[in-house]
Amino acid sequence: MNDKYIFLDIDGVLSPEKNKEQHDFSVEVLWDLLRDFQRQGDKSVLSYLKKIFCQDKVDKFKALLTKHDAKLVVHSSWTYFPGEDVTWLILQDFGLDTFLVEDWSTATREHQSKAKNIVDYINKHNIVEYIIIDDEFICRDLIARQIMPRTRNGLNTRHFNLIERFLTTYPSV
Repeated sequence: MNDKYIFLDIDGVLSPEKNKEQHDFSVEVLWDLLRDFQRQGDKSVLSYLKKIFCQDKVDKFKALLTKHDAKLVVHSSWTYFPGEDVTWLILQDFGLDTFLVEDWSTATREHQSKAKNIVDYINKHNIVEYIIIDDEFICRDLIARQIMPRTRNGLNTRHFNLIERFLTTYPSV
């Protein structure tokens, strides 16, 4: 039996549902906080980025990963900005680091498309059973394996049911 992999985007997936009043996230503030983190090790950036996560959704996701011993790979632009070190700390803070494989990011120095990075990663690691969770369309060739929540809402009950179905009985694609 093959391991089951989940390629996870971060923002827009495990995020809380947003209403019009919840748009207080600022890239300018994030840059300032990242600068402080890089210069002085100030971890205020972590508290700021945590606003993007919904603890209930993270807990449901972790429960599925635990129940089915699934492997997690991050394919988010977060590995470029705010960077792998900050991304790792956030994942660690939410307890998602325990599900990450050793080579946990699809990021490359070439900054290729997400689709190219995922396909290269799959080929490099001989992965057969996988799904992709991303709030943005990845590519036509991978759409049958993608769960795509709305950016404003993140994962919902239907998405969690699809993840469970994948982990329970891998679909033939």
